[in-house]
Amino acid sequence: MLATNRTKPALLDAMKNHRTYASLEQNIQCRYTVNGAMMGSTLKRPSEFAFNITISDPDTDNPKDKIVKLDIVKDGGSGADAHSHARLLDPMESNPS
Repeated sequence: MLATNRTKPALLDAMKNHRTYASLEQNIQCRYTVNGAMMGSTLKRPSEFAFNITISDPDTDNPKDKIVKLDIVKDGGSGADAHSHARLLDPMESNPS
């Protein structure tokens, strides 16, 4: 969840504005924009999508705690794109349909 802080009003605002993501990792942080708009924003039917995704995990020095896959899921739960990388710092580019 992308919230301004951990207060109840801030968390409820993040959920209301769909600024959420799912992960099996406890302390991962994900920030992304689509065409420059923050997660949860409503886009005005663009013909192309440019994703800017930043993922960080403070304990990736542990070999068992590497980020190895990123799935982009569109409305309805279907997969739009997937990326598999052995290293967190590998560049990721996506143009899902």
